[in-house]
Amino acid sequence: MKTRNLRDQIKEPSLGPHHTQQPLSDFDLLGGRGSVTVFYAYPKPHVGDFSSVLTKILSCLAETFNHYPLLADRLLTNPLTGEPKILYVNEGAEVTVARAYIDLAGLDYYDPSKSLQNNLVPPLQDMPLRLQVTSYTCEGFFIAWNTDHALVGDYADEAALKVPNMFENMLSMAVGEASIQEVNHSRISSVVSMLHNAIAEASNEAHFLDLLDWIKFHRPGMFLAKVLLGLGGPKIVLSDARRLMVNELDFGFGRPVFGSVYTTAPQLGAGYMNPQLSGV
Repeated sequence: MKTRNLRDQIKEPSLGPHHTQQPLSDFDLLGGRGSVTVFYAYPKPHVGDFSSVLTKILSCLAETFNHYPLLADRLLTNPLTGEPKILYVNEGAEVTVARAYIDLAGLDYYDPSKSLQNNLVPPLQDMPLRLQVTSYTCEGFFIAWNTDHALVGDYADEAALKVPNMFENMLSMAVGEASIQEVNHSRISSVVSMLHNAIAEASNEAHFLDLLDWIKFHRPGMFLAKVLLGLGGPKIVLSDARRLMVNELDFGFGRPVFGSVYTTAPQLGAGYMNPQLSGV
């Protein structure tokens, strides 16, 4: 699929700048800094054209910064520790506008690496949010944004109040092992029991306190469970992030016809499953 970048711009937030900095908390160091891209496909708008759609998106983005100001800041690496820190600069996000010479229906959604790669803006180490809007010959368009997991893994007001410099929810993995033969020849109830036992070991207070002690002992650095990268052999990761909004995501020019997530991490040895009620 051929695309051409029409322009890149920095969309600045509507609030004034501030220039302080702050390190990440112990909790935030556990999730790593893997980039995650969320993308949505939209049909030709009923009213207006691609230019009016782009104007609306930029307006919504500026409003988003007022609610989530960290997205307009920068993530820098502390040269002494190698750990990231937040630089509060309020400089906005990068927006790429592109044109694709193909219809949306002509994309290969079964193999994103072949046809969707050019729609997904590559991550930048210092920028928490990058956005790409791509128009197609059918007059439909793609919206894709890339976020840094160190800041945008999740958000919870209650957790933020308890740990003031905590920027995302703490990530932990429930890991279980079973051979193909065991899974194929076991009753479904037995497989469910295996899953339940693995989850029970990672869903209690003692587990998270042990993790916190482990992080403090091994600092400085960023940490990520080996299973997330598929080290030591291929892995399947079942995510509990079940609520990917599709029908609810209406910026004022209609609902998307499709939405999903994608990662551009090279040589990833893990497959991710994210159960959804529907992708459309």
